[in-house]
Amino acid sequence: MIDGWMLVILCLIVGLAGFIDSIAGGGGLISLSAYVAFGIPSHYALGTNKFSSFSGSLIASAQYVHERDFEPRTAVSSVIGAFVGSAFGSRVSLLMDEKAFAIMLFILVPALAVITIFKKDWDHEGREVRITGARILICLAFSILIGFYDGFFGPGTGMFLTLMFALVISLDSRKSCGNAKLVNLSSNAAALATFIINKVVVYQVAIPCALCSMLGNFLGSRLVVKKGAAAVKPMMLIVMAMLLIKVGFDIF
Repeated sequence: MIDGWMLVILCLIVGLAGFIDSIAGGGGLISLSAYVAFGIPSHYALGTNKFSSFSGSLIASAQYVHERDFEPRTAVSSVIGAFVGSAFGSRVSLLMDEKAFAIMLFILVPALAVITIFKKDWDHEGREVRITGARILICLAFSILIGFYDGFFGPGTGMFLTLMFALVISLDSRKSCGNAKLVNLSSNAAALATFIINKVVVYQVAIPCALCSMLGNFLGSRLVVKKGAAAVKPMMLIVMAMLLIKVGFDIF
C-alpha cells in the first residue's frame, strides 16, 4: 500500500503530529490528513491514526503522571464526562449534518484565540488552586460537552480540554496538559478498541508510525514539563489556526 520512502516520510509527519498533540492537542489534524493523503482509505485511516495516537498519548500521559503534572480529582471527573459525552455525540453524528458543527467552530475558535492571546495570567504558575466540589462539577459538565464534540466531530479535542483546565479551572499549563492527555487517552482507548474489532487498522503502517508518535509525544511532553506556558501558548495558537483552516475548508 505504501512503499519504503513514503512510509519514512509518513512516520516523520506522524511524529511531528505527536509532538504537537502532547503540547496543545490537535495533532490528529495533521496525522489523519497525512494518512488519507498517502492513499489509505478513510475508514482505515481513522483506525490506523487512532492506533498511533493512542500509543503516543500513552507515552505522554505516563510522562505527565511521572512528573505529577496532573490534578487527579478534576481528571477523574473529566474522564467520566468525556466518555459519556463522546458516546452520545457519536450517536447524534449519525443523525445530524457535521457542517452545522463546523460553522459553530468557525465562530468559536477565533474568540478562543483572542482570549488566549490577551489573557495575561493564563498560566497560573506557582498559584495554588483549591479544588472544590463546584470545580469538579464544572469539569464534569464541560467534559461532557467536549466529549460530545469529540464523538460528533473530533478535531482539536485535546486543545479544548487544555483550555478548559487552564482558563476555567485555573490549573497551570503543565497540569492542564497532563489532565487533557489523560482524558484523551481514555477516549482514544475506547475508539481504538472499536476500530480493532472492526479490523480497520493497517498494522504494517500503524506500528512504525506509532513508534514515531511515541517519540514525538515524549519530546513534546518533556518540553511542557520544562517550559510550561512558554511552550503551550504558542502551540495552542498554531493548533487553533489549523483547526480554523480545516473547518473553513469543510464549510466552503
